[in-house]
Amino acid sequence: MIDKVDYWFSIAEHDYRPMYNLFDAGNYDWCLFLSHLILEKLIKAVHCQNLPDVPVLKIHDLVRLTVKAGIPISDKQEGLLEKFTGFQMAARYPEDKRDFYKVCTKEYTLSALNEFEEIKEWLTSILNRKFST
Repeated sequence: MIDKVDYWFSIAEHDYRPMYNLFDAGNYDWCLFLSHLILEKLIKAVHCQNLPDVPVLKIHDLVRLTVKAGIPISDKQEGLLEKFTGFQMAARYPEDKRDFYKVCTKEYTLSALNEFEEIKEWLTSILNRKFST
C-alpha cells in the first residue's frame, strides 16, 4: 500500500506542470483553481506526516485544513491560504464565476502564482521534499 504522505505529495506534484500549462494557455481561472488543489494536497500530505493515524478531512478550506494538520501559520500565511481558498470557491459556483473571470487577468494570476510558490516552498520544506518538475 502506498504511503499516504507519498500519495498526497505525488498527486500535488502531478498537477504542478498542468497548472502552468493552463497559465501559458491563458486559462487563468482554471490555473488558479488548480493552484488551490495543489496546496490542498500538500497540506493533506503534511497532515498525514504529522498525524498518521488521524483521517484527513474531506474539506477544501486551506486554513482549516492547516490548523487540523497541526501546522503553525503566520498571519501572512493565513491570509494567503484564505485567498487561495477563495479561488476554488469562485471557480466552482456559477454565481461567482463571472466576477472571478474578470479578476483573473494575466498580471493578477502571475502575482498569485508568485504567492503560490511561496506557500508551496513552505509546505514542501515541512515535508522535506521538492517537486521534481
